[in-house]
Amino acid sequence: MNKSNDSETIRNICDRYDITQSDLARQTGKTRQYISNIANGKMAISKELFDNLKCLYPSVFPITDFKFPNDITNTTVTELREFYKLSRASLAKILNVSPSLIGHIEKGERNISKSFKRKLREAFHSSNNQPMTFDEFTNRNDVTVITIDKNTKYLLIKLV
Repeated sequence: MNKSNDSETIRNICDRYDITQSDLARQTGKTRQYISNIANGKMAISKELFDNLKCLYPSVFPITDFKFPNDITNTTVTELREFYKLSRASLAKILNVSPSLIGHIEKGERNISKSFKRKLREAFHSSNNQPMTFDEFTNRNDVTVITIDKNTKYLLIKLV
């Protein structure tokens, strides 16, 4: 990890979410001194902390580590759903399928149809044919986010 980029990441999170380094330390289970050392460019973010920050603050991180593979698998469906912080029921609403179908696909109990793959790509591709960023998704015209905060595991959404 790059210390300079890590420092910027910590400052961006604190500024964007209006929290202190002490708040960030409490939320991540790290010491304030550790967070401060990263923010001051003295240390790099550990892989564990980086993964934790991506879960807590997904809108700060670009979607570069989530790409639609050529062949969408049950793992892809789970990763996409978790990236966008969607429950199975919410993903089912977006795709206009049953929540049980999402569960069966994620568990590998059902094959993924061409129609399902098409719906998935259409629902989550932005105008440049890349997967939407988290911010693009939560700002869609057809999605109203009811709950989103750093302590929420899943978004509660309402389709408009």
